[in-house]
Amino acid sequence: MSYYDTDQTDRAVELFSRWSERTGRIWQQPNRYETERIDDVIHIRNCNGDLARYRVLPDGHLRKQWPRTP
Repeated sequence: MSYYDTDQTDRAVELFSRWSERTGRIWQQPNRYETERIDDVIHIRNCNGDLARYRVLPDGHLRKQWPRTP
């Protein structure tokens, strides 16, 4: 079992971490109790609110919805 409730949520947090490093943004640790999956969208959150959202595609892959990179 992963640290989060599903493996897809765990993968979304990993993708968020890599995206933060790649874009030079300050990494904020998600809270596993506030991070949740609603329908086909994973909301990564902490005490400051939403950090990122990832859509789960029918084939199981994840696509970042927010925040968008300029």
